[in-house]
Amino acid sequence: MPGGTVTAGNSCPYSDGAAIVAVTTLARARTLAVAGLVFCDSAVTGNDPNLLGVAAAHSTRALMRRTGLSQERLRASMIEYNEAFAAQVLATADLLELDPALFNHDGGALAVGHPYGASGAVLVTRLLARARREAASEADAVAMISMAGGIGISAQFQWRGL
Repeated sequence: MPGGTVTAGNSCPYSDGAAIVAVTTLARARTLAVAGLVFCDSAVTGNDPNLLGVAAAHSTRALMRRTGLSQERLRASMIEYNEAFAAQVLATADLLELDPALFNHDGGALAVGHPYGASGAVLVTRLLARARREAASEADAVAMISMAGGIGISAQFQWRGL
């Protein structure tokens, strides 16, 4: 909306929170009979710091180029996006030509809060929970963060169920 503003009413609340992510080899996970997400690749990009909210769109495009992840596969992926403001979800979705409804099926930072310092682990934990609930055997999962200073990071994972 022209003339719109970002306020505490349309931004994520600060909150306490924690997440833990165990990183192991695929062989060890199989030995333990633990299903999980397999890290595929990631990309970090920077853009104009005045447009910090859309940096994840650029890092996701870079990730797509690096991995060959197609637009069609991205649309079919589980996507978690650490959004600080409602407007950035719309802008990022627009830049990636995605429906905003594809992001954060269980609610993102706007709904459940933003525990600083835990964003990456929280996104991966949410992707894992969703994959366990919804994915039959294999599925793509993408975590995206737009950070202060115009830095974007995106990571691709694949769900490997048992």
